[in-house]
Amino acid sequence: MVGYNNAGKSNVLNALEWLISNGSLVEDDFFDKEQPVEVVAKITGVSEGVLSRLEGGHRKKIEKYVYEESITIMRKQDEPGAKASTNKLWFYKSDERGWDFNPTGIDAAIKKLFPDTIRINAMEDAASDASKAKSTSTIGKLLKEVSESVVLRYQHEVDETLGAVRNSLSAEGDTRFDGLTAIDGKINESIGAFFPRVSVKLDIPVPDLEELFGSGTLKIYEDGAEEGRPIQYYGHGSQRSVQMALVKLLADIKGDRNQDCSTKLLLIDEPELYLHPFAIDVLMEAFQKLSSDGYQIIYSTHSSQLINKDNYGSTILVRKSKEEGSFIRKPLSVVVRDVVDKPEHCQDLIYSLSHASQIFFSEKVVVTEGKTEKKILPALYSAVNGSSMPVNHIGLTSLNGKDIYPKAHKIFKLMDLPVKFVADLDFAFKLASNDEFIASDDPDYLSLLAHLKELEDNGEILLDERGLPKSKKAPCPAEEAYRKLAEKDGAVPHVIGLHEKLLSYDIWVWPKGSIEDHVGNESKSELGLLKYVRSLQQQGVAETCPDPEAVARFVSWIDS
Repeated sequence: MVGYNNAGKSNVLNALEWLISNGSLVEDDFFDKEQPVEVVAKITGVSEGVLSRLEGGHRKKIEKYVYEESITIMRKQDEPGAKASTNKLWFYKSDERGWDFNPTGIDAAIKKLFPDTIRINAMEDAASDASKAKSTSTIGKLLKEVSESVVLRYQHEVDETLGAVRNSLSAEGDTRFDGLTAIDGKINESIGAFFPRVSVKLDIPVPDLEELFGSGTLKIYEDGAEEGRPIQYYGHGSQRSVQMALVKLLADIKGDRNQDCSTKLLLIDEPELYLHPFAIDVLMEAFQKLSSDGYQIIYSTHSSQLINKDNYGSTILVRKSKEEGSFIRKPLSVVVRDVVDKPEHCQDLIYSLSHASQIFFSEKVVVTEGKTEKKILPALYSAVNGSSMPVNHIGLTSLNGKDIYPKAHKIFKLMDLPVKFVADLDFAFKLASNDEFIASDDPDYLSLLAHLKELEDNGEILLDERGLPKSKKAPCPAEEAYRKLAEKDGAVPHVIGLHEKLLSYDIWVWPKGSIEDHVGNESKSELGLLKYVRSLQQQGVAETCPDPEAVARFVSWIDS
């Protein structure tokens, strides 16, 4: 999940944790104390294989709520402070289109279907979470995972060792310590005066192996030191690193077991917090491993390192408005399937979009087609506007070629993501020839085709079978051909006509041909772009750009 602070990402994690683990919600958890809190979820993947692991009676209770391998449930709390035991689950009956309130015996039946939760908050006490083996802490959950395999392997040896200790300490032990027996005698002398015919013995319980693991903790040893230091004596970065290292260890342990383990739900708020960039990459690998070894992972993030081509399609944008409160936009994988009909094309498109990580981290995105725009546009925007694009929550990204612009345009619109596309003039002709955004019989388009034919008849350009300039053929490349068209008498009004029509679709094409024709940059090399940006910053738009009015309109369009 990606979203600005206070968008509601933590609330989503809280809702998921409460749905699975239950608990009593307090007054601050309620947006409106007069209304109940309800969390509704659809759990998918309830296959025949999953149901077969349930006992016969349990399966019979739950399978009537399964519809197309899914179950829809709701947890509800009517008022603040109500006991957790009153927060029963409701099950949706698809055949009757209604809710069934907490059917008898259903709680026991669903335990194997519901995952255990491990929750790691963003700003919690990482030292406590990584050092104290509470049932809710990361190390507590980790030690529980570790103990399952260790107990099976070493139970006999530990029982023998603990049995000897138990015989020495328990009241019924065969080899009790003499000191304990002596204390028993003194206690009984005192008790005998009050309760004749009654005797007592000290009984010191000896924990079993699981209880021993429950008291485990961590100490940190630096440079081979003989004495370790508690984690709370280290900084936030070290504490968070140890905490996330335990998550990685969970991944390693799950992978080593190679067995069908029960599902776990890992909920993490901003896992990248305080971590070194390299450590974030390691954590990402751990997440990917866990997700294939019995864990479902949901995390919020402000780091593009935790979004890659593998999870790009399942990344969710969380937004907040005064009218709607917190809401989410459709994930990319869902939207792409609505736009692209072939699965292999879905993957290609998602892969192309996966390089545009700023899409998820901005309130508005400007999409360009080349490195020239990516280098120059931020400087142009700052020079005209007086503030930078990031300050105004505007992201800038590029896609792999204009060919995917139309599909990307539809995808972003379905995601309800504010986006602006920027392209050279040739893009308008490619759209019109494919009947996308501009009709192939559009009057302005047809008039410009006629002007292009005149330029070819004059020997200035060379056209292809569609009537469009050939890319690298003499007498000039396509880029120069469109520049000639934009300067030709009688063609300018029609170029402006196409430009204005595309603006209604949030697409800007440069009326003079390309961005270079408006801003005056002549070099596309890294050094040339750097020199141009420096000149723009020092001299301003009016002195640097041959068409400052168009540049000002462009920046105003971005802000609109």
